[in-house]
Amino acid sequence: MSIVINRVPATIVVAVARNGVIGRDNTLPWKLSSDLQRFKRLTMGHALIMGRKTYESIGRPLPGRTTVVLSRAAKELQSAYELANAETAKQVAPEKPTSGKPAPKLLFCEHFHDALTQLPQGIHPFVVGGSQIYELTLPLVNRIWLTRVLADVHGDAHMPHWPSPASAAPWPPGQWKLTYQETVPVGPKDDWPTCFEEWIAE
Repeated sequence: MSIVINRVPATIVVAVARNGVIGRDNTLPWKLSSDLQRFKRLTMGHALIMGRKTYESIGRPLPGRTTVVLSRAAKELQSAYELANAETAKQVAPEKPTSGKPAPKLLFCEHFHDALTQLPQGIHPFVVGGSQIYELTLPLVNRIWLTRVLADVHGDAHMPHWPSPASAAPWPPGQWKLTYQETVPVGPKDDWPTCFEEWIAE
């Protein structure tokens, strides 16, 4: 008897090498400026959901987006973040003018569905890694933005259930429909050519 999971309106965003690699030493194992520019353009104004290690590798909330960190220690991390913010606010002289830009929004949640409930209406959740978060959310999201890096790349982090050799569908036996595909040649700041795809759960 199969278990039916109701998928939620959320999008996985991931770049994967032909051999399934997505990371090395807790960072990206390539330079793909064209892909990063597309990522920024498509996610700006929305929410990025990630694991603690991914957040630590980035080092800060990305501007213009809500950053949500999934962690079993979410309560402790949220308290520490709020305390640090309060201490920083005390050190700012009241006569100093502010830039007028809102501070980056950072949330810590224990569970994926907890994160979804905390996002305001109109903010779309994008799942951006790492491996454990992808494995957790693959059965739950209804869309994948996949960048196929057209090379075999050395790394120590892999996309869960990635077929080898790569097949047309990214994660069998999931029921996914390819709705968009765009081949991207190597740009001046790209290590490899890529293929950008959109997959929708049927």
